[in-house]
Amino acid sequence: MITYKQLTEGITKPVPMGAVVKAMEPARSKLVGKHTKPQNIAKVVEKTIGKKFNLVVTLKFVTKLQSGDMSAGAYYDQEAELEGDPSIEIILLFSSEDKKGIEFTNEGFDDLAADMARVVVHEMLHKTQAKTRGYVEPRPFTVTKMSDPKIAKAQEYFGKSDEIEGYGHNIAVDLLKSYGSRKGALTALRNFVSIPKDKSPDMFAYLVAFGMDKNHPVLKKLVKKVILFLKRLEEDRLMLTFKEYILLEDRVNWSKYGSWINAKTREVLDVGEEEHNKKMIQWMDNNGKTLKKGFVGNATDWAIDNDWVRLVHKSGLWSFQGDMYLQGSIENIKKMWRMIAKKAMKSTLDIDLSRRGGARPFASKSFNMTLPKERNKWLKYMEVK
Repeated sequence: MITYKQLTEGITKPVPMGAVVKAMEPARSKLVGKHTKPQNIAKVVEKTIGKKFNLVVTLKFVTKLQSGDMSAGAYYDQEAELEGDPSIEIILLFSSEDKKGIEFTNEGFDDLAADMARVVVHEMLHKTQAKTRGYVEPRPFTVTKMSDPKIAKAQEYFGKSDEIEGYGHNIAVDLLKSYGSRKGALTALRNFVSIPKDKSPDMFAYLVAFGMDKNHPVLKKLVKKVILFLKRLEEDRLMLTFKEYILLEDRVNWSKYGSWINAKTREVLDVGEEEHNKKMIQWMDNNGKTLKKGFVGNATDWAIDNDWVRLVHKSGLWSFQGDMYLQGSIENIKKMWRMIAKKAMKSTLDIDLSRRGGARPFASKSFNMTLPKERNKWLKYMEVK
């Protein structure tokens, strides 16, 4: 049941988008770098988030998308929920040219996860709205006399109170992404009829449907919802860009002795005390990797040469100078830095680039991140300000 606080704030509390993106993460290793048919992509997505969010995933081929492009739509089925069936259906949209399959990069998977977050959160809002009103159908929006039937149909849809709230959330996320902060988004909303399509396609769709009329009751209600969602998103610390969602620090199990992190795929392996080499041997066996004839070194050396970064973040038999030990190339550490940044900011880092990690561009290998001067020296190499 919706709480009094949520009612007084004027919005239904949304599922955090970060929760959906995080739930998508197990699908990364199944899709990135592999040529996958659309049918199998749909199966992977449904298996990954279907049970958690009570949804099914289908697919559709469309001619308006170029090869390699994807999009997604979704809808909430109140009757299905009342009958105990999955109440949300996600429709993955593929180009008609990609029936044989597509291959995801890490960036492409980030976009897919963000798209899933967008549509799932929107439909989960509708699900909560239905439950809140006891599954009574909401009052339809009455369209005034309209000569253009397409515009009339758009107004009938966008004018529904449920859609105003659902799209209010979408637009708030768009504006945070486009303008970088709540303050920037609020500034843009002062003249919301001038917000361009590339800043928020959903906002632009509303503006077109209601004639760019800043005094139209639907647009005024929409803007109020957007403002309230901007506040909620900021409070929930969801102002990360879409590509940063997937790099949250809780992907690393800090209670373990150490980790392996792949800078290219962002895969994380938990490691027990003094078992980095053993863990990598297991990973190589499971993934069909071998040390080629003539290779000098062990599995750890191979890993450092192949995009992995070795971490020790809990004291054990083997001691090191700081609170966190990192071994790998400076480029690979830079790629995975955001995954560990929050924890690292409270630590003294011990950086090992001397073995297979490349030349060390700094005089000292130790950085006390609690001291501004040392922290700024290190962040200069991570390109993080």
